[in-house]
Amino acid sequence: MMRYLTVLILGPLALLTASSQIAASDTSLCLRVGAALDAGVLVPFGDLISAAAACERAREHATSITVLTKVAVAHEAIEAERRRRAFVR
Repeated sequence: MMRYLTVLILGPLALLTASSQIAASDTSLCLRVGAALDAGVLVPFGDLISAAAACERAREHATSITVLTKVAVAHEAIEAERRRRAFVR
């Protein structure tokens, strides 16, 4: 019985922790690729697509206006580079 209660209490917390770790990972990828583009680093096209998707997910889970602003700036840099490369092709 005690084990069942422990699972009922800790189960949702484990899901919440996993969700926040995924959100942090998405935010990290988005900001890292955005910063690389700002620094002039050539980012592979596949990484641009992954980072753009990560930015979208990070935007949904932003915990503050500061994080939301940083994600928005990085996402715009990523999308601009993606559009530029699509135009060149």
